[in-house]
Amino acid sequence: MSIPLSVTAKEHFVLVFFVFLVICMFVMIIKSFVSFRKSLDDIPEQSDDKSLTKPEATTAKVISKRIDKHYEGSYKMPDFVEDYYITFLTENGVETELSVFVEVFDAITVGQEGTLVTLNGKFFDFGDGEEITE
Repeated sequence: MSIPLSVTAKEHFVLVFFVFLVICMFVMIIKSFVSFRKSLDDIPEQSDDKSLTKPEATTAKVISKRIDKHYEGSYKMPDFVEDYYITFLTENGVETELSVFVEVFDAITVGQEGTLVTLNGKFFDFGDGEEITE
């Protein structure tokens, strides 16, 4: 008994297509692995405590508050944005205006005195400073 080894054009096409799919899957797996490895390289390594910035605390008084209202985006899809700012007068006599979240803006009143804590020149905390530990 002999087994016919003739392959029709349809069977040949299916075989070639299957081999093509296997090769494509292999290439996609390799590319995703390489991409994952590159993304791991982009993550900064943990640094020493020496390079970390510590919060700066100073006694300050709130002298003014303001809301900057403006539109962002395109003329077809404008987006109304409100930015909230509080100006502090520090114990050194320096006026500092800092951007804050709306919840902070609503919680702080003009004339209020307390400990102003900044981190990298940005608002971090204001009040009695109980939450901040050195």
